[in-house]
Order: sequence, then C-alpha cells, then structure tokens
Amino acid sequence: MSTNSEFRNYIDKMGELPPDTVLGMIVMFTITDAPVAAKDLSDLFDAHNLNTAYLPPEIKPVDAWKKATTEADGVTYPLADGTVATILTRNVTSNGAYLTRHLMREIRDSKAQRLGYDRVADCVFYRPSTNQGKVIRGTERVRLTIDTEFLRPEERQRMTDMLNGITGAYNRYYNFLDGQKIRAVVRNYLGYLNALEIKGGVYFVHSNRVDELLRLQTVVASLPGCHLDLIPLVDLPQARTMIVETFQREAVEALNTIVKDIAHVRGSRKTITAEAYAKLQAQYTDVMNQAVEYTRTLAVSQDLTGAAADLALDALTELKFEMLNQPTGGTP
Repeated sequence: MSTNSEFRNYIDKMGELPPDTVLGMIVMFTITDAPVAAKDLSDLFDAHNLNTAYLPPEIKPVDAWKKATTEADGVTYPLADGTVATILTRNVTSNGAYLTRHLMREIRDSKAQRLGYDRVADCVFYRPSTNQGKVIRGTERVRLTIDTEFLRPEERQRMTDMLNGITGAYNRYYNFLDGQKIRAVVRNYLGYLNALEIKGGVYFVHSNRVDELLRLQTVVASLPGCHLDLIPLVDLPQARTMIVETFQREAVEALNTIVKDIAHVRGSRKTITAEAYAKLQAQYTDVMNQAVEYTRTLAVSQDLTGAAADLALDALTELKFEMLNQPTGGTP
C-alpha cells in the first residue's frame, strides 16, 4: 500500500479504519483478581447504559464463607520431626441456624502412613436474618476457634495465621467481586452481543454491536488492571470466510447439543416437566436468534445449519407432544 494512498490518509486523519471496511472486532480481555465492589460495577453499568441483567447475582454470605474455608483444604506443611501435616476441611453440621466445618490436621510420615488425624479448628457460620427471602446484611456471624489440644508448639502460630487468612478471605469474598465473577460477567455480556468464540478467549463481535461493545470496553477499563482489547477485522474475503465458518460450526454444534439434551430428557425422566421443556426451547431460540443475525449481517445461506436446525426443531416438537400427552400425574 502506498503511504500516500487515500486509505492511509484516512487512517492518519481519523485514527481508525473507515466504518464500511470493518466487518467487526476481534475481542480479547484480561481481568485481574483485584477486588471490585458489586455496587461500583452496578454503577458503571448504569452510567454506560449497559444491560444490568448481566451483572452477577447478589453475593450470599454463606457462599463467601464456604469459599474461604475451602481454601484451607489441602494446605500442607512440614513438622519438626520430619513428618508432614495436611489440613482438611470437613463439613459437620448444616441446619437452618448455622453451618459448622472443622479443620482437621492429618499427619503422615515419609512413607505416607497416617500417624494422626485430629481437629485443630472449629469454624461456624451463623445464618443471617432474612426479610421476604432477602438477606439482611450484617446479621450473619462467623466464629473460628483454634483447638489447641492436639497442636504442636510450632503449629500454633501457623494455625492462628490460617484462621486470620480465612477471616480476611471471607470478608473479601462477601464484600467484593473476585476476578472469576468479573470474567463471567464479561463472557456473558459478549454472549449477549452475539459474540462468536473463534478460539479459547478470542471472540468476534459484528460491527452492528460495536457501539455497545465500546461501552463495555470503557467499563472494563475502569476496573483495576483490567482491559478489553478490540482489534478491527477488515472486511476482506478471507476474513469473512473465517467468520462464516466459525458461525456455522458453532451453530451446528449448539443445535446438535440440544438434540442430545432432548434425548437425555426423554430417556431419563418418567415425567417431562414444563421447566425442562422451556429450558430446551430457550436454548433453541437463542441459537436461532444468533443464526438469524449472522445470516443477515454476513449475507450467508443457512445450508450448513439448516439440517441441524430442522433436527432440533423436530426433537423439540416431539418432546412437547410427549409432555402434553403423558399419563395423568405428569406435569402439563
């Protein structure tokens, strides 16, 4: 390309490709594990007019406590006599008032023979009060107590540090979103934008969704150390072919999965529930909505996906017929 070409001059002047030459964006993202307050993310969604249905669900304190105490499971450390201790998290009690977990310390020698198995900490979560099914924050309590009876002197500080770590992790998981949840938000939102996953972690979003994608990019960039990278894909024949083939492959795989799921429902349930049918119907509708969009925007035929779509629709129709005509006692 000549450095004085009209195309190059446009890019130099505008800083981007002409809109009618861009097929869409190649998307990659990096999310750190820096904590993000749920309200901060919600406020960002509101400020940039993003769909709040894709925000993560409210954090439940019991889930934060389970995650924090589970982190101790499998921790190993050497003892002064050459043996090795392993901490194991064990469920003990779960009822409407509280949940109890014990941290057990297992000692094994160099031949992996167990020499001891004793409780070293008691971890209790007292369930919060609720109002019309909604948790009242601040009414939950946790209690972590060291059981020193079987601990050796060199273990006591280690156990104190471990319980302090669990407390810190619980507070972090309860009050903040971690990287895993933020990644899920970004992946789900890309799905909402009808993104195609070209390969693991690399997506394509068509140009007709770019305005919203740019707003999502701004939100992600507002989070500590996070970024959403967008690379314009020029509408060249080779690029279009690659996207079309990816779309068709994903659509066929998704439709075939629906057919398999329907067969599983029909083969494993004595009663076909309305909920099971509705879930499969929703999956089919999602795939077909994406297929319609890409068929229209990429100007491709549905020849490769049509047969798979027909099979899935036939299977859904048969499932619905069975559901409506199953013996008395079934769910209509």
